[in-house]
Amino acid sequence: MSRPFALAFTCLALLGIACPALAQEARFQLYLSWTEPEIDEEPNEIVRTIYLSLGKDGTITEQIRRDGLGRRRPGLSQQGILGEDVDGRVKGRWKVVNAGTLVRLTAERSHTFAIWLTTDGKASCSVRLEWRLKPGFKTYERWDLREQDTVRFAQPVVNRTSCSAF
Repeated sequence: MSRPFALAFTCLALLGIACPALAQEARFQLYLSWTEPEIDEEPNEIVRTIYLSLGKDGTITEQIRRDGLGRRRPGLSQQGILGEDVDGRVKGRWKVVNAGTLVRLTAERSHTFAIWLTTDGKASCSVRLEWRLKPGFKTYERWDLREQDTVRFAQPVVNRTSCSAF
C-alpha cells in the first residue's frame, strides 16, 4: 500500500468517515490556554486557537491564532502530512496514535510539548496538553522571538482547553 493511500486510510479510520463521504475532510477548532511560570520573571500566559483540517489524503492544514497580553496577533497558516513535520514557523508533527487519537509533537531543546486530540469520529472531541522535560533538564526553555532570548520556566499550568469538531 502506498504511503499517501495508507495515510488517507488511517485518517479516514481515525475520523470514522464512511466510504460514501470520501470527499469530506475533518475539521477541528482547538482552544488552548496555559501559563508558563517564568523563572525570575512574571508568569507568561499563552493562548492559541488552532483551526485544524485533515484531508482525505493525509494532508494537514493548521491555521494558528495567537492571543495574549490583551492583544491578538496575526494568525499564520501552515501545511503538512500526517507523520511528517509541518511546513511553517510553528514546528511540530501530527501523528496518528490509534483509531480515535491524534497527537501533535513539538521537540524543543529542553522538552517535548504534546497536544493530544481525541475524537469519537462524529461530532465530539477533546484536547489535552502535555510537557515532558528531556533528561538532564530541570526547567523548560523556549526561544522568545520578541525578546530574542531564551525564556526559562517551570512546569506549565493548563488554564483551559476546548475542542469543537466540524
